[in-house]
Amino acid sequence: MHQSTSWALVVVLAALVLLAGCGGNHTDAENIQDRSPRASSGEQVHPMPERLPHAEVSPVSVSDAAPCNLTSVPASVERLQAHVEGNDAMADARRIPIDVPGGSDVEVASLNENLVLLLITLPRISELWSYHIPTERAERVATRGQGPGELMFPTDLAVRGSEVYVSMGTMRIATFTCEGASCTHREDIRTQFQPTQIEVSGDRFATTGQLPLRGETEIDALDGAIHYVNPTGTLVESFGEPYQTDVWMVSAHFARYKQLASLTDGSHVVHYHTFPRVYAYGADQPLRQVIEIDDFLQPTFVYEDGRRSVLREDNYSRIKQLNALTEGTAFLTVATVRMDRPSEAMETGNEIRYLYDYYLMGATSGCASHLGHEDVAAEYGVNDRIRWVPTEHHLLRIGEGSVHLIDRD
Repeated sequence: MHQSTSWALVVVLAALVLLAGCGGNHTDAENIQDRSPRASSGEQVHPMPERLPHAEVSPVSVSDAAPCNLTSVPASVERLQAHVEGNDAMADARRIPIDVPGGSDVEVASLNENLVLLLITLPRISELWSYHIPTERAERVATRGQGPGELMFPTDLAVRGSEVYVSMGTMRIATFTCEGASCTHREDIRTQFQPTQIEVSGDRFATTGQLPLRGETEIDALDGAIHYVNPTGTLVESFGEPYQTDVWMVSAHFARYKQLASLTDGSHVVHYHTFPRVYAYGADQPLRQVIEIDDFLQPTFVYEDGRRSVLREDNYSRIKQLNALTEGTAFLTVATVRMDRPSEAMETGNEIRYLYDYYLMGATSGCASHLGHEDVAAEYGVNDRIRWVPTEHHLLRIGEGSVHLIDRD
């Protein structure tokens, strides 16, 4: 996601989305180390097993965890399951009439049964849109800029009640109020660090984030994995463990490429997209459980002399989607890329395989269920941004250049 540092740095960081890693199914931190390429003198290969959050805690694999209760999941999850089982959900899809430029990062949220929000970000493009389903009306709510209600390096989108929140790398949270088909700017909140993910948790924000590389801030350090921020933007407290490193470029990567979901029971789920582990924290903040994804192909990268380079291997996995559902559960997507000849595939657009696995997880209950998977063949990069997003109200599909809404039966 975008931050307030230079675009050259952002591009370098964004390139890590294409991380590649070593294959294999592992069940503990040592297996990650055993499967990682050996670093030469002076190189640091990340992630390092001893620096993983809560490295002393033995994870529970999805296959060994108690299954989640699937009788109370939203209809959107049932529809996705039916799609995975062969009932093509796209047959009942409508394209939301909003142009999504190729290569954009897209976040979506359902405010209620009638209104969907889209946050679209790309270098030089930052837009927040609303789509009113009954009237099929799309409205641009906010555009790129540094003034009140404008967006600069937006990082995440959250909704609660009639309110919409957009976090930004410029250490701001823009808030909007929606009524009917329209949303208007309410206020901007100045934060003490760069928020990378934002959720609403009770009367405060739950965020992930980082301190800027340059410039003064009101706080000296940002410890912990999750940070509570009050409605005025002040850091209240932090908890959980982040990936442990004192190198800004490395810590910035792990701060940027992780997702947070705050559940209805006050608990939180957080992941780093290149780790096979999902960390569940209770409403009282202590770690409840570490859940490990089965058959996750661990990606790695090298840091040396102030530079990061991508280690591209034939196969790698990463967590692509995390969002809260009802009944204290979260939805998770893991994407695995399989390439026979990765360099040729990237240069010529040869066909490769994308495997998408879908999960439900509960922070308080510790449950985990594998909902199914899709096996998709496509040219390299074409399906890289495809995501299913089931919410309490809708099933949405983010594709390259479009977002579709799946109508109910």
